[in-house]
Amino acid sequence: METRLIACGCPGCRKSATYKLAARWSDGRFSELKTYALSCLDHFGLLYREALLHRAAYPPAPGELLGEVGIYRCGKGTSSEPVTQLRVLEERFKLLDRSKPSRSRVRCG
Repeated sequence: METRLIACGCPGCRKSATYKLAARWSDGRFSELKTYALSCLDHFGLLYREALLHRAAYPPAPGELLGEVGIYRCGKGTSSEPVTQLRVLEERFKLLDRSKPSRSRVRCG
């Protein structure tokens, strides 16, 4: 079976993604993780902040449920494998990021 590199979603970054930034979504019949970004260790803070802004800017449509953005481990495997939410990492990030995020798009670099 072929293994493919899942790249970080930060423009110009060539590192492998370590984290999936996503929210649980459902329309009542079907549910999935709605992915906002895939990120390497260096860029997850920037992309997590952007995912939070994107989630706030686009509320769910009537009949849809959309959970909070979470940080999930991104790794080798199949889509049928359960994903691991990294709640401790989310809480640490929220504690460290006490400043109110700006409405401008984040820049990777």
